Amino acid sequence: MASFTLSGIEQLQKRIRDIESQMKKELSSTLETEVGEKILEKAKEYCPERSGALVDSIILVKSTVEQGRESSGRFNEQAVARVSINVGNDKTPHALAVHEHPSKYSPPSWDGVEVKFTKGGPKFLERALNEHEGEMLKALSGVLKGI
Repeated sequence: MASFTLSGIEQLQKRIRDIESQMKKELSSTLETEVGEKILEKAKEYCPERSGALVDSIILVKSTVEQGRESSGRFNEQAVARVSINVGNDKTPHALAVHEHPSKYSPPSWDGVEVKFTKGGPKFLERALNEHEGEMLKALSGVLKGI
């Protein structure tokens, strides 16, 4: 009967942890710089207020890479990469109404606010995201190839 000994398991485990850490950092950075910033700028372009509190409140908050794995090591649906872009603050109570559906039927925060769209229309964040969604996988796959 033949047998063999595999050495270097500890080094292999460390390398896998290092790659995992590097991958999270690289993916997060790429989400922000290569995708998030483009979406942010497009959202500002489509924003009904070309200047003022609403457009000034559009910010890239953070990006995260969350790892979800089963006991076997296989990734599951909790494994996500996320970019957060926030719109609105205490100076922009009508941000949600502008984003969702500017009409006379919008929430009370919409009352008395005149909105003029110079480009695009309602759902300015969604429009910006949809324009760049194809770039996300391409950018993220590029990161993974380089690791």
